[in-house]
Amino acid sequence: MESLQPLGDQAVLASFATEDSAAGWAAAVRRLSRPWLVDVVQAYTTVAVFFDLDRTTFAAVAEVLRELGREAEAGAQATGRLHHIPCCYELQQDLDRVARPTGLSPD
Repeated sequence: MESLQPLGDQAVLASFATEDSAAGWAAAVRRLSRPWLVDVVQAYTTVAVFFDLDRTTFAAVAEVLRELGREAEAGAQATGRLHHIPCCYELQQDLDRVARPTGLSPD
């Protein structure tokens, strides 16, 4: 883990050198299943960890996440799941629905 910083008052943002290390760490955080854990959101090389401020503090969460980061660096990284989402741009089925509220022409 390269850095750990507050993200608002109920989240922590962790940064990593690679997408694989971020994905592995995010999976490890999800496996924690702590009562304060609300959500884990990976975005390429960063991971946001949202927590319940009524159940913990930023300092307590940060310490757990730093320790997890040290353990992850020492061990193997978990792999993520690949999702395929089919789409068809040629039919333009949602073009009018998007163009209307934006005020843009479908052209």
